[in-house]
Amino acid sequence: MAGRSARREHERRKVRDAAKRRAKWPLKVCLAVGLAFLLYVVVEAIATAIFQDSGAGNAIGLAAGGLLGLSLLADWWGPKQTTQSWRKGSDGEILTERRLQRLPKQFVCLHDRRMPGSRANI
Repeated sequence: MAGRSARREHERRKVRDAAKRRAKWPLKVCLAVGLAFLLYVVVEAIATAIFQDSGAGNAIGLAAGGLLGLSLLADWWGPKQTTQSWRKGSDGEILTERRLQRLPKQFVCLHDRRMPGSRANI
């Protein structure tokens, strides 16, 4: 069956990635909050000096810090690109299999075959 081994690898990696995210979640939240606060302080000071208004500086600093914190958390919590590549590869193999099924019956298509002495497949 086309894409089976790539799909298994995707599922295996997805489970592993989720376990790693859960284990590091508290540290990453603290880091994101700390960096967001640091950016807030710096931007707030600069904006207050530029606009001569602590209200504007506070709002700009809060927006910048909040966006950084949310961006970091979204990036850290989202799926890894390498894991998603296995899913996309599996989808591509399945699509290829469907197109090859249109060939006349005298053609034989083999999918997802192991190469002897290797973990790779063809």
